Amino acid sequence: MSRSPEIRQPSCVGALIRDEANRVFVQRRSPHRRLLPGAWDIVGGHVEDGETAEAALAREIHEETGWSLRRIEAVIADWEWQHNGLVRREFDYLVEVSGDLRRPRLAPAEHDDYNWVSFRDTDFLRQGLDSGNGLLWNIIARATRIRLTRDLRMEPIDVGASDALWGMHRGGIMTFLGHRMTQEDIILNAKHYAAEWDTGAGYWWLFFRRNNQPQAEIIGYGGLSRELLDGRDELMLHCTVPAKDSPPDSAGQIIKAVLAFARNELQASRVTACTAPDNAWAHNVLQRLGMRPRGELRANDQSRRQYDISLASGSSYDLEQKVITGIGQILAVPSD
Repeated sequence: MSRSPEIRQPSCVGALIRDEANRVFVQRRSPHRRLLPGAWDIVGGHVEDGETAEAALAREIHEETGWSLRRIEAVIADWEWQHNGLVRREFDYLVEVSGDLRRPRLAPAEHDDYNWVSFRDTDFLRQGLDSGNGLLWNIIARATRIRLTRDLRMEPIDVGASDALWGMHRGGIMTFLGHRMTQEDIILNAKHYAAEWDTGAGYWWLFFRRNNQPQAEIIGYGGLSRELLDGRDELMLHCTVPAKDSPPDSAGQIIKAVLAFARNELQASRVTACTAPDNAWAHNVLQRLGMRPRGELRANDQSRRQYDISLASGSSYDLEQKVITGIGQILAVPSD
């Protein structure tokens, strides 16, 4: 989104607060509010004179919910909106808070109800009053799709990810379950991945290292798609990492996180993967993670070796259920 050149610092902040089921907190604006009365909103507000964006975030969270900001994971949206002819720049943060998430302390003059939104039902609460607030709902949907492990942050792929994807492919031939693509292919794929999220046909992420650097390192992308394989509906695993990252650590971490999502959140009993028959490195990674060969398949004049895994409840693929682990925060929590 283009930004007005005169706006350099955020004038508004928003908090994407999630519970341990990765649902995002939303609150309904009271009916007498001048701006978007009766519409659903996230916690947030204006940055006051002399206040940092992070301090404003902590203040707004406490004023609107009674909770306290514990940690900021990342800025996941940087956008502009306009009211009464004034353009405002807003940063929306993925955060962890302290307090009883079952009992927010709403300010009745500002908000009269609240709810929690999951990745499956971001459209459930939307109503006519929210029709002019589509961009905010896209941000809420994005926050419901983010997942964290101890070492990785998984951000859902949308059209805006095409530059990052192209940068990875341009850096070298991709290894593992990926292949070389053109820039046009990348743009089309990013649109396809975003559409699959919206329809439930697939679940795709960019994978970032969680660390203290302002720009987190992208280590790969991948996810799950629903495909017809030999006449059967299969949940297919995808993983692509740069050629320079040929040691199995990154691929292994990505696959574990994807399998955890499949088992814990999709309640899948089995996941399938396919790779080129001569890709010994990929075969070693898959088998080390518990996937077993199931023969070869031919499609579009290409041969692929198939692997699958049964996701028993006692398996070791555990995505951390606590939403923010405290490892690798990008921004410091403002001091008291």
